[in-house]
Amino acid sequence: LRQGFRVVAVEANPLAVASAYADEGIRAYLRSGQLSLLNAAIAEPGGNASHTAFFVLPRRPEQSKALSWVALDGGEEVSVRNIECADLFRVYGEAVYMKVDVEFNTADCLESLHFEAAERRSRGLPSRPPRLLSLEVEATHLVEIFYDRLTALGYEWYKVCRQFLFSPGSCEHGHYSSEVLGCGSGPFGEAAVDYIAGVRWRPIRELPRDIEFLREFDQGFD
Repeated sequence: LRQGFRVVAVEANPLAVASAYADEGIRAYLRSGQLSLLNAAIAEPGGNASHTAFFVLPRRPEQSKALSWVALDGGEEVSVRNIECADLFRVYGEAVYMKVDVEFNTADCLESLHFEAAERRSRGLPSRPPRLLSLEVEATHLVEIFYDRLTALGYEWYKVCRQFLFSPGSCEHGHYSSEVLGCGSGPFGEAAVDYIAGVRWRPIRELPRDIEFLREFDQGFD
């Protein structure tokens, strides 16, 4: 936002949305129209369900889980409307950069973009995936799925970034507070730092053989 981008944010947790609306710094962007905030859940393409139920933690509005065990930790069940990732482009137009961090539903988002691109090509129209796409790896087996869909969408270059270097422990494990600045994933796009090549992009054909970061992930560094 401070770089002047127009941002469309999708957040399933209604508590997080309420916190955003209560933050004076964020309200300024909402009032100007530079930021659009949607309370919705990312769903798989072609699904029949209009809503998704999951669990929120009232004491930590930045966290929510689809798993029922969260209820044992004081979680409360909520239900929000579903949208597909491709819906965002149909409504808001093409994107320069898209960050996807919705746990295992990240694969659903990629699948939605893939279906949309295939449908557009079938009508003789150019596909229009984001120029820059950021995905969070929640499990090592997802890398193969991501690689298949990214190459199908036409992406040719990639970086693997160590998110834990840029996200303080107070963000990951502490109580939520808008006073904690810098909670995030670090620089993005051209400025993103690959764990091997720095800011240089690497050919995506190398991704299936790039296993060192998977070892780090399995050791708890993500």
